[in-house]
Amino acid sequence: MTQLPIDVEFNDKENHSVLTYEEALERRISSLIGTFTDALIISSRNVTSAQELQKERQKHLTKAHEYHENDIILLYDSAKRQVHGQKFNPKWTGPFWIEKKLGNKVYLIRDKIGNTLPNPVHAERLKHYKQRHLVEPFLKILQIMELQLSETQRARLLELYQ
Repeated sequence: MTQLPIDVEFNDKENHSVLTYEEALERRISSLIGTFTDALIISSRNVTSAQELQKERQKHLTKAHEYHENDIILLYDSAKRQVHGQKFNPKWTGPFWIEKKLGNKVYLIRDKIGNTLPNPVHAERLKHYKQRHLVEPFLKILQIMELQLSETQRARLLELYQ
């Protein structure tokens, strides 16, 4: 009678040792514990590296500036942070001036009239005001007059700057 490979595999029981239920359970538990221990080690390494990355990113993001008295600043309107219907409205109000430093990164500010705002403001809601230097129209008019232009070109340019 011929034997198939599957018959040889199942009939070869004397070479395999039969484990009791307790031994099989112990092997399975130790295998699972080893797997979970390896996974725990890998995950703890991943967590520590992710925490270090987050600390580095946070250092770059939180750059609360130091402000001094009479610095010109803008105030962030945090009430408009989650409003989506007014996304084109300005989020910064001002300009304001630093009146007094109250504590660590907390300031009293005043408006251009000199009225001090009643609530202190944290430095994270402030940013330096970059004043624009507008070119006066009078200087532009003088420059236009000095150019070698025809009267119609000169008149058109003067209309633009008035």
